[in-house]
Amino acid sequence: MTTTEFRDYVLVTYDSISNFAAPGYEDADINLFLNAAQEDFVKSLYNGMSNLGRVGFEETEKRSKDLSELKRFADISASAPGNHGSNSLFVELPENYLYTINEEATISFTWICQSLKGLLIFQQLLQVTMVPIACS
Repeated sequence: MTTTEFRDYVLVTYDSISNFAAPGYEDADINLFLNAAQEDFVKSLYNGMSNLGRVGFEETEKRSKDLSELKRFADISASAPGNHGSNSLFVELPENYLYTINEEATISFTWICQSLKGLLIFQQLLQVTMVPIACS
């Protein structure tokens, strides 16, 4: 169903329920209601505790397919120093960010070690996969 079909269906149903006596709404109002309802619906599909079946994202094949069109992959780079110590960094999330499904970080650092025989420099490149905290 396209967005236009979705909007038309809601308007026809709304008129039908109110016996064509419902007050008129502006397009901006209708879009606001539909976007809020759609966001609530997606959140209920993602979070198993907020739907009747108690089935969340990736708990069944059907639920994964239901939400597969909404999944996006993004490469995000650290953009600003963080406030959790001298080595922390902040990243800016995309505008359309809703939930984290999987995270992977590539961390590079230089380690300088003074030994009895001179200065040793180690460079390390780590790749870490993290599982996000489940929302409740």
